[in-house]
Amino acid sequence: MSELTPLTGEALNTLRGDFAQSGTNRLAMNAVTAAGIDKVARNYDRARLMQRRFSTIVDNGEATHQDRSGRCWLFSSLNVARFVAKKNMNLKEFEFSQNYAMYYDKLERVNYFLKDVAALVAAGEPSDSRLMQHLLADVMGDGGQWTMAMNVYKKYGAVPKDLFPETESSKNTGEMNTQLRHMLHTAVAHMYAADGDASKVEAIIADATAAGHRILTIHLGEPPVSFDWEWTDKDGEFHRDGEITPVEFWKKYVGPAGLEDYVCLVDDPRTEHAKGKKIGIEHLGNVAGGDATEYLNVPNQFMKDCVKQILVEQGIPVWFGADCHPFMDRENGAWATDLFEYGRVYDVDFDLDKEARVRFGDSAMNHAMAFAGVDVADDGTTRRITAPDGQPSVTDYTVLAERDGYTLLRVLPRTGRTHQIRVHFAALGHPLLGDALYGGDTSLLARPALHSATADLTQPVTGQPLHITAPVPDDLRAFGFERYI
Repeated sequence: MSELTPLTGEALNTLRGDFAQSGTNRLAMNAVTAAGIDKVARNYDRARLMQRRFSTIVDNGEATHQDRSGRCWLFSSLNVARFVAKKNMNLKEFEFSQNYAMYYDKLERVNYFLKDVAALVAAGEPSDSRLMQHLLADVMGDGGQWTMAMNVYKKYGAVPKDLFPETESSKNTGEMNTQLRHMLHTAVAHMYAADGDASKVEAIIADATAAGHRILTIHLGEPPVSFDWEWTDKDGEFHRDGEITPVEFWKKYVGPAGLEDYVCLVDDPRTEHAKGKKIGIEHLGNVAGGDATEYLNVPNQFMKDCVKQILVEQGIPVWFGADCHPFMDRENGAWATDLFEYGRVYDVDFDLDKEARVRFGDSAMNHAMAFAGVDVADDGTTRRITAPDGQPSVTDYTVLAERDGYTLLRVLPRTGRTHQIRVHFAALGHPLLGDALYGGDTSLLARPALHSATADLTQPVTGQPLHITAPVPDDLRAFGFERYI
């Protein structure tokens, strides 16, 4: 490894002098030290123009609060489930026990982690490998995915919140997670010390599983295995269901909605992950033998169309996870990618696109919620627009030919905004042929008239440059422009 160059006193003095020369820097320092970066960077024009009205809203009752825990994925999935349960029981308000769901999620995670690590130890995985160190560092957090939530509900069902309420540890999971993590780290150390003795490893797993159960029950309470269910609906009618198990309760009041059959979608822009293919996450799960954690990689617009369809046609909330923290105005309950102008405050060009943010660890799903509304235009579409306060985007184009009122263009997008080419030409008053979303003529073509003729890429494994060409498809060849390409 080459020797690192130290930061010299001369270099530091230069930095100090450059900072002091700028009145803008001092103004930013005064503002941020007094008010905080979010209040200073908040885009006033974007915030005041943000619409809070939606053409379709589903009433999902009172907001729920995860307190000081990372259970957003459980809260949001149960908020989808409670909407179904409320309709089936004709209730105005209802809430599932998030503590019950977390209890069995963590108990299953203890087993999943122990069995997963034991297999790696038996296969000779070094204790200091990157994989093992990642698993040890990441074990027993609160986060999770939709599929993991469904694994819990399918195996253990769900119960009303008043039958297994919150505890101090469910509302603030830090101390409990620390003890669980310490116990599991100890178990892994003992596995390596067993030196390949399978019987000893099995005994370690059994002891650690029992310890995990004790710790969870001490912190969260002992969950019910059955309960008497009685309720009065919003019309004042009394109902009695008698004794019922949590699994029976879930199947009866949520099961008909088929939530377990939903597929998780993702828009992963990295070239090594093709659209239309599944992306699996190794070593990420909770219930051994349950459904694997995986996503179907699709274009972002396809996800939006699915959300719209579920909200408008099925009338139920839609679970989603996103990178929320960098663009979230927690105080006002707003989120937008251009809601904060951090770069202008710091005079730093944060120019990474989505692909680069994902690849270099600048973006990852960190919060789960449920869409409860969508704004659909009169023509049935949702659309992107150009705005002076939006993210900068540049598209270069050259006119190649004109024929019968249509123009053939060579287009080179310099940035990677969603629908960039389509939005830019619609804003110029010349939407793409066949682009129904942005006002293009669909009488001759039923899709946007876009064709990627060439692409220059770097092979992700070998690092070799790739030059890819594609022939003009038949539906575009019919317009007679092929010879100009």
